[in-house]
Amino acid sequence: MTRNERRCSRCDCSLSRYNTEPMCAACVRTAADDVSAGPHLPHQVWRDAEVAEALSEWDFGRAFRRIREIASLRQEDMAELTGLSQSFLSTLESGGRRLANIDKIISVLSRLQVPPDVAPRPVQAGMCEPQTPSLGQPALSVPPWESPVEIAKRLNATTASNVDSTALLLLEQGVAEIVERYEAEGPYHLVTEAVELRSFIQRLLDGRQPPERRRSLFRLAAQASGLLGYMAVNAGRESLAEAYCSEAQSLPRRSETLS
Repeated sequence: MTRNERRCSRCDCSLSRYNTEPMCAACVRTAADDVSAGPHLPHQVWRDAEVAEALSEWDFGRAFRRIREIASLRQEDMAELTGLSQSFLSTLESGGRRLANIDKIISVLSRLQVPPDVAPRPVQAGMCEPQTPSLGQPALSVPPWESPVEIAKRLNATTASNVDSTALLLLEQGVAEIVERYEAEGPYHLVTEAVELRSFIQRLLDGRQPPERRRSLFRLAAQASGLLGYMAVNAGRESLAEAYCSEAQSLPRRSETLS
């Protein structure tokens, strides 16, 4: 490309020196149709240095915010393009959340049609998790961390027959972790973990614990059942959602009967 050569902001083809518009004639003719079809991203966003840098660092909140600035889009428009909810996109751009699920990342990059030379390298290479190696160091695989529920199981198995208070705390963290990840991963990715968590709490309830610990377990069981009910609603399983919600409502009443 010669110096100062102007290019179409949509298709990136060379513009005639007699064309004073930012787009070529073909793109001008189809612009009206594109507007009626919904929001779109001009090709120039992928040539922006800040967008490329943010994507290379897996900082999708920063990348999406910059893309919106270039394309003059609202968060609602960006939500439509990415398939993410507007509320999640808002917290993502503010730095309150991170997009970490690899399936969701691949889906978002595909929907945005991110060019391969701009997409984050681990996604290009087909790796399962994002990696952030130190400068001059080789990339290392992310270790398979245990979940709070797995730790709670082990702790409960190695303590007395009563549920340890730390195990209860870990179960609470397990519920909170699923809730935190739900917006990015959705019901189909998390339902197995949620069912396992609910089943483990039930096994503890079937054991022998003092009344105070049983009340805590009833509360956690109600939270897990309510969470599964919410997942079932989003998955279109109405009868299952009703059953989970009924269970979630009845559990606190059962705990009140404990002396």
